[in-house]
Amino acid sequence: MSEMKKKVVTTPIGEARWFSVNKLDKFNNYTTELILDESEKSMKFIDFLESFGEGKKPLEKTDSGYKVKLKAKSQGTKKDNTTYQLNPPAVYDALGKRLIGADLESINIGNGSKIRAKIEVKTYEFMGQKGVSIGLKSVQIVEAIAFESGSQDLGFSPLEQPNEETDEQKASFEESDDYDF
Repeated sequence: MSEMKKKVVTTPIGEARWFSVNKLDKFNNYTTELILDESEKSMKFIDFLESFGEGKKPLEKTDSGYKVKLKAKSQGTKKDNTTYQLNPPAVYDALGKRLIGADLESINIGNGSKIRAKIEVKTYEFMGQKGVSIGLKSVQIVEAIAFESGSQDLGFSPLEQPNEETDEQKASFEESDDYDF
């Protein structure tokens, strides 16, 4: 196995997508995607990732810039197959204050929030494949946009006759430029 190479760096500020750093995601990890534009600072970071080691890189070119997947595992496995818990990434507010306890649990970070992260970039070689991986160490929330669920309660008006079409229902099928689908 070749010599491992690693470095801790701070990302430029970018947009968060699918922020799950203050709680575990469905795969039992702490994750978020960082969307970077093509500004000078972002391109300097992208060039750093591209030139770091050989093989597969943890970034993807998109229509809106670059997507970098940030992830930290919540547990590890020892050689004897016992598991152990890993500390979650630290989360900080825009003023650099670390969020803990109820403050951390109550944050509601939606897509489009502005964040930056401290990450550990390192090379790997596994089963003949070479590449670069990113380990999420901490995140700073620069500007939060609250997550809004698409499951808002739209309610219903009461029915006079259960099988009759209501005025509300008739109006919803009339010609309109305002469709929900």
